[in-house]
Amino acid sequence: MNTRNSLIIILVVALALALAGAVLQPRMETPLATHWNAQGEADGFGGAFEALYLLPLVLLGTSLLVLGLPRIDPMRTAKMNFGLVNWVILLLAGFLSYLHILTLAWNLGSRFNMSQMLTPAMGFLFIFMGLIVRKAQPNWFVGIRTPWTLSNTVVWQKTHDLGGKLFVASGVIALFGILFPNAAIWLLMAPVLLSALATVIYSYIVFRQIDAKAG
Repeated sequence: MNTRNSLIIILVVALALALAGAVLQPRMETPLATHWNAQGEADGFGGAFEALYLLPLVLLGTSLLVLGLPRIDPMRTAKMNFGLVNWVILLLAGFLSYLHILTLAWNLGSRFNMSQMLTPAMGFLFIFMGLIVRKAQPNWFVGIRTPWTLSNTVVWQKTHDLGGKLFVASGVIALFGILFPNAAIWLLMAPVLLSALATVIYSYIVFRQIDAKAG
């Protein structure tokens, strides 16, 4: 997947999401739900822009920003990381599209536990991100960027290998939120936060081990 194709896909998806909001808006009652709490209940409301058009704009803007990052990477790994960035953007597009569809459905009158409905999407997002991140080359923008991973390529590789496995495991654990909706937010957040903390600590330990051997 090259950058040009990714941009075309993102543009089409963003326009389709915005068009869906415009077509369905007359069937919705105001104010429109824009935010849901940890229990999956709507607790924030707003106008059409926030509920129907903000996500497509966020998708388009974020995609353009992230796709341009490898070009200005001072570590000069743009060629190696463009494929990775393209897949990250496409995963983001899929997730935001699913969230937008849920938002449209809610504002059309459907009622469901938003946290429970988002659980499978978040779970699969972390699984695929875990698989992808293991292939990331050292850079300043994408991946597990700590002072120690950015200082040593071996530390980067080992940390991303572990981090990829941990994020895949976090995604699998998050999927259990489908069965336990009341605990869905914790099954999602706790493993991810612990995985992030573990990778930071691990990168430091590996760096110190390598530094000690070099000394």
